Amino acid sequence: MKWLTNLENIAKLNMAGKYPICGSSNTDYTLIIDEKETSMGHGAIWCNNCNNGFYILRIKIDNAIKKVIPKNIEF
Repeated sequence: MKWLTNLENIAKLNMAGKYPICGSSNTDYTLIIDEKETSMGHGAIWCNNCNNGFYILRIKIDNAIKKVIPKNIEF
């Protein structure tokens, strides 16, 4: 899974790291808790250079980070 490193970086370093498609480090992410009792939620990781991103549909989240996803990102 090419996004696994990004998820590991978020969990350990609170940063997405290099984007696997273009290699840019100009990345960002958001995590939103949907179910407080289970800490399950969703999120997205994107590159601010190539404007590509991917959704994380279901993930256990320890600390929600709410950031607005730029409108020019393609998923």
